[in-house]
Amino acid sequence: MMKVEYKGYRIWAILQTNGKYRACLIKPPVTFDTKADNSRLIEGDNQAEAIAKAKIFLDGVPEPNWPMQRAATNF
Repeated sequence: MMKVEYKGYRIWAILQTNGKYRACLIKPPVTFDTKADNSRLIEGDNQAEAIAKAKIFLDGVPEPNWPMQRAATNF
C-alpha cells in the first residue's frame, strides 16, 4: 500500500471491489477510533492516480482561518 503525506494529510489508496482504487485522507493527530474521510469519493484506476486526484482535491480546499489555540476562559 502506498502512503504519502501532503499538506498535513496522510493519503493512501485502497482497492475496492469494483476494481478501482479509493483515496483515503486523515489529518493527524488522530486517535485509534478515527476513521478516514470517506465523505468525498476520489477514485482512480491505480494507487498513484487516486493519490494524485486527492492532492488536486486538497489544493482546492482552503486552509482553516481559526487560531490553533484559544483562551479557555477569558470572558
